[in-house]
Parts: sequence; C-alpha cells; structure tokens
Amino acid sequence: MRSLPMSPEEREARFEAWEWLLRAAKDRKVAEREWVPIGGPALLQAGKVFDVLRVTYRALGMRLPDPRGGPPLPMSRTDLIDRLAALGITGMVYRSDYRPYLYFLVPPETDKRWTMPPILRDQAECSGGSYADTHLVGLPSPNSLEGPHLHWVRPFGPGGPAAWLADPEHLLTVLVERAEAAV
Repeated sequence: MRSLPMSPEEREARFEAWEWLLRAAKDRKVAEREWVPIGGPALLQAGKVFDVLRVTYRALGMRLPDPRGGPPLPMSRTDLIDRLAALGITGMVYRSDYRPYLYFLVPPETDKRWTMPPILRDQAECSGGSYADTHLVGLPSPNSLEGPHLHWVRPFGPGGPAAWLADPEHLLTVLVERAEAAV
C-alpha cells in the first residue's frame, strides 16, 4: 500500500474512523491484527454502528465489460466517485477489484426498515443486526485505499459517522429507478 502525505485533518478523520469502525468488532485486538500489518479485512459485526449494503455495479447502471471476455475490469476510483456523485450518492463505499459489487455503509437497522423490491432481487442485499443471525462483514482498514483487495473508494473525511453513512432511502430510490429503466 502506497503511503501518501496526509493533512492533519485527514489523519484525524482516519483515526476517528478507525475507532468508530472498531466499535463493531467482537474483539478489538483481533480486528486490529487483521488490519495491521497485512492490510487485510477485519470481520466486524454489521448492525452495531452500521449496516452494509452490497450492490452490484449493474444495479447502479454501471457496466464493467472486459473486452477480452474475462471477468469484469475494475473501474478507476476517479470514474467511480464521479458516477456516484452524479447519482447523488454520498457516504463511504468500499470494493474489491475482483468482485462486481460495491459495499455502502448505511445506518444500523437499515436491514429492518428497508423493503427490498422484487425488481432488485440478486442485485442488492443489506446485512445488519436486526435479525436472529449475526452478520459478520469484512471491512478494509480506513488506511486501505488501493486494490485489488478490499479497499475504500473514498477516504474517510471530516464529519464523522453522519457524513460516512450513505442515505439508504436515496440509495433505494436510485436502485429502483435504474432497475426500472433497464427493463
């Protein structure tokens, strides 16, 4: 992982994100060992401080064709951020260059409040802690900003959790509009 110079504000935001995310760890020390030094994902419990919405690129109207017919190619970070901004989607999102999904952090209990329309079947899934089974999700370290492994598309910035969590109602609206337009 390449280390770029960070401003004091960026450093503070990453530290705050680190502490906030670790509130979802069953065992903080284990989660920190998973993040450092190998930079792998830590298994955190969805539903404590966030839920995770997994969405296909296709559901957002983004196609990732490989001209050679192989698996999808990763979209550049800049292009992805621009496309999400054009859709009015804010908040933290992470991905792996090997998978055709984006993962959005949304408020806890979104999994309970969200009603998944049939048109989105197999294109979006919300994992949280509102049901009997516990959902453990792999999240990259706040310092993981490059692929191909799990990494954040947007670095954590100022504003805390209120700015980091995506608006689930807006996401649902965008997803339904895109799905209906594709039919």
